[in-house]
Amino acid sequence: DFPMLYCGGNQFQHRFSVGTARERYSITVFENSFLGERSPEEKSFFHRIMAGSCWNAEILNAQGFQNVEVWNQGVDINLFSPGPGVGRHPGKFLVFSGGKLEFRKGQDLVIAAFRIFQENHPDAMLVTAWDSPWMKLAPTFKQSPWVAPPEGAPEGRIDILKWLASEGIPPERVVNLGSVPNCNMPSFLRECDVAVFPSRAEGATNLVAMEAIACGIPSILSANTGHLDLLADIPLMALKSQASIANVEPRDGMQGWGESEVDEIVEKLEMVHADREVARRKAKDASEAIQSRAWSKRVAALMKSLVG
Repeated sequence: DFPMLYCGGNQFQHRFSVGTARERYSITVFENSFLGERSPEEKSFFHRIMAGSCWNAEILNAQGFQNVEVWNQGVDINLFSPGPGVGRHPGKFLVFSGGKLEFRKGQDLVIAAFRIFQENHPDAMLVTAWDSPWMKLAPTFKQSPWVAPPEGAPEGRIDILKWLASEGIPPERVVNLGSVPNCNMPSFLRECDVAVFPSRAEGATNLVAMEAIACGIPSILSANTGHLDLLADIPLMALKSQASIANVEPRDGMQGWGESEVDEIVEKLEMVHADREVARRKAKDASEAIQSRAWSKRVAALMKSLVG
């Protein structure tokens, strides 16, 4: 007999292990835009649906779901904040790429861009933080025109250095962080000169990108889906060229997904490399702007919306 907040994902699926006779709320984040056929009762089941991005809210509204509003996630600014690096790789230009290893996150685009960028910059190194509990998603790179899918070891692990070497990026150009506890990530992020997030789709606002931005790292984001919520009020480098991605099957649900241009990624990397001081100053402005999205403020906004 109290309000319940449920978590929703792709296909607007929720777990209802606990029921309630009071208000039902949903926080939902999805990347697959195919929601299937839903009855009018299902579309009005929740008293309020808190969508993780404007893109998610637009899809829900277009398909007739009721009581939809946008609620963006936050970032821990007490942990992720600007600060000096410890100088693990002096004299190097470090390009950070993080997130689940999958086609949707666009690491293949990072590989293709860095492969070009490294040719003219012997100081360039690629810093990867791609390990996750969802390494089974790596075979989705079979959709990529840029790389071959990585080979998985019998225990489900992937040899990142071997994969990158097969794609033209030698091991001496790579810093593979492996699995790093989230509380330790700031010290690694602060070492980096630039971060690249060419996601083809983000249901929410990309937690890893927000953490890099909060640390004052010049950040390059694809201008599509959930990233647009960040680009709307934070001064970031946007990959503006976004080609549409066609579904093979309707259930693929790629409405709104975007394909960034590799050449534009290289262009942005060149800009940062050419004038790191200017890039850092702009990144400082971005780190200050993202403080309005601190988790404490986002939770307060959620409580105010739900209970007044």
